[in-house]
Amino acid sequence: MIGHGFTHDRVTTMSITPEEVAYTARLARLRLTADELERFGRDLARVTEYISQLNEALQSGAETDLGDRLVATRGDLRSDEINQWFDPKRVLEQAPDAGDNLFRVPKVIG
Repeated sequence: MIGHGFTHDRVTTMSITPEEVAYTARLARLRLTADELERFGRDLARVTEYISQLNEALQSGAETDLGDRLVATRGDLRSDEINQWFDPKRVLEQAPDAGDNLFRVPKVIG
């Protein structure tokens, strides 16, 4: 069954029918409004189109080119550095209940 294409940002993506979106929502046990079905249809179409583009790039032997393009579109990536974002002792001092270097919290499950 061929559905109509959803458009977004001047790009027409793969066709996913509203029935397919509704079926997928039922499988996930979601109740969606008509507006949500339309929005999720566009989102799913964009995801499947992106996956298709990745598959095409990988099949064409463009693995290194694909990586270069991903880095280029995201800009310079920062280097991984280990940083201590907070002082554990100071954070525990501010906790309502702490002990043995741990936060104490009320029991939630019986």
